[in-house]
Amino acid sequence: MKKAISIILALVMTLAVLTACGSSTQPAATSAPAPAANDAAASAEPAKDVRLLKTSMPTAWDETHGYTQALIAMNKYLDEVSGGTLQLDVYAGGQLGDETAIFECLQLGTVDCAIFNAASLSNFTHALEAFDLPYLYTDDEGWANQELQNAVVSSDFARGYLDKVYEETTVHAVGFLYNAARDFFLNKPLDSLADASKIKLRSMTAQMHLDMYTAMGFVATPMGYSEVYNAMQTGVIDGFEDTACSTITSGTYETAKYCVKSGHATASPLFVCSDMVWNSLTAEEQGWLIGAVEVGRQACCDTFVVSQANAYKTFEEKGLKVSVIDRDEARTAVAPVIAKYCENEDYKAVYVFVQELREELGLGSYIGMEDYMDMFA
Repeated sequence: MKKAISIILALVMTLAVLTACGSSTQPAATSAPAPAANDAAASAEPAKDVRLLKTSMPTAWDETHGYTQALIAMNKYLDEVSGGTLQLDVYAGGQLGDETAIFECLQLGTVDCAIFNAASLSNFTHALEAFDLPYLYTDDEGWANQELQNAVVSSDFARGYLDKVYEETTVHAVGFLYNAARDFFLNKPLDSLADASKIKLRSMTAQMHLDMYTAMGFVATPMGYSEVYNAMQTGVIDGFEDTACSTITSGTYETAKYCVKSGHATASPLFVCSDMVWNSLTAEEQGWLIGAVEVGRQACCDTFVVSQANAYKTFEEKGLKVSVIDRDEARTAVAPVIAKYCENEDYKAVYVFVQELREELGLGSYIGMEDYMDMFA
């Protein structure tokens, strides 16, 4: 993990090693000695003022993780378009506080930017929760579809929902990144959902996730991710869910005997920015940041394709039994959850929009929702 952070920070160019909130604008540092009086100082190139945006990444992911690669790609892009005057100053692994503290700092303007996922953000606003509805981005065979997810989160339609985040929280949602689909990691077998009632499953605190796992039959147990490793070892929980590649980085896969591929959610990540910082940027700089997020999203995609495949190979090599959930059974089980949330017109609009895109891409639509079609008419 230290290697990953060093890679990111090398791109930052100048890093203020701080753990408290503070100024994010400072002149570029120089290690050159002061010139002698008779030196041709006038020929020296003047130092640039480098704007460093203090950015929180929730976990110290290593360099193989999509979020890490996204931030590296974003900094490279910002360096190019700004001539080295605008960079992300990355603090990973909770250095600036937990997610609640970070969001409060964003609202106060003492942290500039951060990566959040839609599920975590639901503790502050429900504006984007609809983009994390169960099995939203799967194809007709139940596999998460990257093309569909990218088409959704990069659309003008999605931009309207990003704007709602600001309206409700005064924090700017600059754009979506990308996340791989999530699977189950268990100490007990899950041959069918009939087995789920025997499994205490760690869940995010987001109510939609709790509802989804309860509908599938699990004993949903809200818990911070940092507690998962010990909770699995001590039997406090019997399983958790996450992206395969993230369990490699965190090491949590070591506590499980079974990996059950599911693809039930993506917890769509997004890049957010403090209102104070956003308004201090010029229109051109705001455009650079939006462009950087688009570049970062593609880096996420490219990275996760490789790291997910490698993760499944690692599981098999380490002795985990890898299987695939009965997705027809799973999607039927969560259909009432989708219907419940789609009683809200904003959620319904997102769901219908995604289903229309699914049809355009030839992926089928409304799978598992046959009993609820009247509400979408």
